[in-house]
Amino acid sequence: MKKYIKPADIILTAVFLAAAIAVYFLMYKNTAPDSIRITTPDGTTVVYPLGTDVTVAIVSSDYDLSNIPADAQIITTTATSGCCNIITIKDGAARMEYSTCANQVCIESGDLTRAGQTSICLPNRVSVEVAGEGGYDAITR
Repeated sequence: MKKYIKPADIILTAVFLAAAIAVYFLMYKNTAPDSIRITTPDGTTVVYPLGTDVTVAIVSSDYDLSNIPADAQIITTTATSGCCNIITIKDGAARMEYSTCANQVCIESGDLTRAGQTSICLPNRVSVEVAGEGGYDAITR
């Protein structure tokens, strides 16, 4: 019977696996998030420091404000009609908590904690992005 796996094959596989793990950690090690960028439907960008705990409600001018949490900072927009998005920044993470859109994909994106992560509500034209410096898009030589 022939041996199909040789010791050199095992060593080569281990080297490739170690290299893949090293590249993964290098890509995410230096990603230091420092702020949350919220873009409203009319193109306004609002930046909040990641260390603050705040709730932000982006609502159209015709939306009923009785459904908005009392402690929320309200940003009114005229670019959409009947829309509301509530974003919570807490404990170093941002999250789209509520949206009036039909598909709720923005809600399902969960907590945003690393620089470059985004949650976008396309029907309501609201985006939330974690901003920061030090991350890599690609490693080249």
